[in-house]
Amino acid sequence: MKVSLDFAEGLEVYEDGFYDVLGEISSESPMGASAVMLGRAIFAPFPEDEGDGMRQLFGKYFEPDSIMVTSVASEGPGFRLDGWNKLRETSPRE
Repeated sequence: MKVSLDFAEGLEVYEDGFYDVLGEISSESPMGASAVMLGRAIFAPFPEDEGDGMRQLFGKYFEPDSIMVTSVASEGPGFRLDGWNKLRETSPRE
């Protein structure tokens, strides 16, 4: 995460306010945070038991409907999208 964050900050393509938010979320997240290279999105991996705290942290800066919490499947195709009490199971197209 540190290398990704350093790269994102080094691009200097975002306005100062975005870097301030990114810095705070990165310092408060257990594993750090970074930003996507295109667009304005911040991501921060965290253990499942820290989800409520991370939602609150992101909620300081973003509307609840714009916050997504995802997980990575440990086996099999598909993924789970869990955002603010919404749960959707998806599978690859056949």
